Amino acid sequence: MFIRNSAVVFVAGYVCQVNGANLRSLTDLVVCSSDVAQVGYDAVMPPLINAFNSAWPQLAASSGIDPLTGVSIPNVDIPCKYGGDEICGLQASSCDKSWVQMDFNYLNGLGDLEIASYNLGTIDTNTSSCDSNSLPAGASCGYHATPAMTADLISGGKLEANLQNLKFKVKCKDAFGSKFDETIASFSSVTCKSTDATATMDSSVCGSNCNIFSASVSNLKISSSTKVTCDVSGLSSSIVDLVVPTIQSTLFNVVEPIAESEMNKELSNLIGTGYPNATCT
Repeated sequence: MFIRNSAVVFVAGYVCQVNGANLRSLTDLVVCSSDVAQVGYDAVMPPLINAFNSAWPQLAASSGIDPLTGVSIPNVDIPCKYGGDEICGLQASSCDKSWVQMDFNYLNGLGDLEIASYNLGTIDTNTSSCDSNSLPAGASCGYHATPAMTADLISGGKLEANLQNLKFKVKCKDAFGSKFDETIASFSSVTCKSTDATATMDSSVCGSNCNIFSASVSNLKISSSTKVTCDVSGLSSSIVDLVVPTIQSTLFNVVEPIAESEMNKELSNLIGTGYPNATCT
């Protein structure tokens, strides 16, 4: 302990006193800067993300996205050169169009995603982007951070979609203009899997040197580069490659807004009036 200008500072302790005012940490003794703010961010963000990842599997189940059901997948047009010309030609007709149709059964595994990285883009002590509800007045070294987040499948996790009544069909047109349908291939059940699914999202975090007061995500997207394999023997890989993007985009377009909304609800629930300590500003 030393005395200077009526200031008493217990350097070894966490709580200090200067001119009769309690300080929560030694960071209160220095001018607030982005470096100081990052110390607080780096201390509090990891346990918040860990808490979220622990809660996510149950949340994905309760929100109806794991498993995901009740989605209609549109027919996928297939160029006639992939079998349609041949089938129709055998019947003295021409291929008018060909397509793949299917019934969606379920998608499992979204609960296996977890936030794996939250790379800090910028951290700013200008907190004008943080409203009064997300950063209390007088917060010590308040900051606004915008980390870019990535969610990956946990080790051993996978996305698995089941499709029913998948049919590869063609519409032929004869010399008299009459049209008729033929089924080139039919599968009662098809399973498609991915073990490398990745989701990216923007985020906004408002906090202080000892707390996070709000965190939210936006622009959640499951990467279109996610590799999907389907157990469809008897259907050429070229046709499967044409069908998979439609399956992916249809399912992901349904999942993404629901997942983003549920993530924000859970982050708000975890943070409450301050994470990890509501009394620390």
